[in-house]
Amino acid sequence: MHPMPTSDPWADWVLHARDGGCRAQARRTRAEIATHAQRLLTLAELRPGLVLADVGCGEGLLSWQALAMTGGALHVELSDVSPRLLRRARAFARLQRCSAQCRFASADATDLAHLAEASVDVVALRAVLAYVDDKAAALREAWRVLRPGGRLALAEPVFQDAALAAAEWRRALQFGSARDPLLPLLLRWQAAQFPSDTAGIARSAICSHNERDLLRLVRRAGFGRVHLELHIDQRPAGPDAWDAFIERAPHPLAPNLRRILAERFDAAERARFVRALRPQVEAGTLEADDRIVYLVAHKPG
Repeated sequence: MHPMPTSDPWADWVLHARDGGCRAQARRTRAEIATHAQRLLTLAELRPGLVLADVGCGEGLLSWQALAMTGGALHVELSDVSPRLLRRARAFARLQRCSAQCRFASADATDLAHLAEASVDVVALRAVLAYVDDKAAALREAWRVLRPGGRLALAEPVFQDAALAAAEWRRALQFGSARDPLLPLLLRWQAAQFPSDTAGIARSAICSHNERDLLRLVRRAGFGRVHLELHIDQRPAGPDAWDAFIERAPHPLAPNLRRILAERFDAAERARFVRALRPQVEAGTLEADDRIVYLVAHKPG
């Protein structure tokens, strides 16, 4: 996984850049995460009495959903690389009086040394493996800590298509086939958040894979009885406040649009870009495109 600088980009994104400081958007995001968690835990056949490892737990939203689904009859091992998010998860556990069922550890997905071999029943990663450089190492750790018959459960965003779209824009500009005069500015925006060339996509932890690549990695790690679902939701993004929109970033490693406009556009370019994009944002005519892989696989027992 990317080394964690002192600024803690994971916490910065979860607590601010994911929702742009908009409370209404934050509520919508939490509702969406609850839906994802419910889907994943149902596919993983979570039930009372099991041990769940919530790897890359963030604020612990998946763990709280798991405890609610099992009436609290669950032991949860929560781990994350972000000290701030772990502190928030601990505080929430105390508030909900479920600390006795939880244990917390600062850990990278590729090194779960706090967990003994064959000690958990379900290893769950939600929006974690996408950011891990060495995905095979993370899957080996999941295999190690799972009991025979245990389950790996993934709910991961797929960003490759966004990068490929930016690469297509770049090719269109290079070969003179672009017809939209705003395309160079749109590409500058997208290229600041996703790689926009073949070599960059191949090197990128978040863009080098799609759902079929995840399936191959899981099978190579030794897992069997694999169930994979690719959910694609394309819909109007809905009316949005411009100031909140430009504060958001699509993932923790990307700058927001406000910073991109300040650092990569001159004054005339900023004015032209905002004139074109802001009415679409505020009218809700931009399209949201969400791609999520749900994957559950079993360690042979």
